[in-house]
Amino acid sequence: MDDFGRLQLKLLKQLDEGAIHRSEAQEQVEEFWMGALRQAVIEGDITSGSLMAGQSVGLVDRIMPVADILEELVRDTEAELQHGWTVTMAQPSDMSPTAMVSGRNSPISPSRLWH
Repeated sequence: MDDFGRLQLKLLKQLDEGAIHRSEAQEQVEEFWMGALRQAVIEGDITSGSLMAGQSVGLVDRIMPVADILEELVRDTEAELQHGWTVTMAQPSDMSPTAMVSGRNSPISPSRLWH
């Protein structure tokens, strides 16, 4: 059985026994996947790690070549920057780039950019 399967069984048992609340179980599941995502994205371990896919699939309205997608992404980003958005790159101690994006009268929380 894989690590996630073991975690699920453990959490289900704890929930049945009343040892933990559902929100705590959900938090443990989220922590598991964030760790797995970090393994894949930051450390490059795609065998043990987990890559996120599918969260935005419902937003796809056409099939495009990758080159066209990248051109559209760059064009849309340039247009947004023309409208007053600013992007500031910083290098935190963990060496993963962080971007602070702000503009349009309200700052947006920092978001991680992984490469």
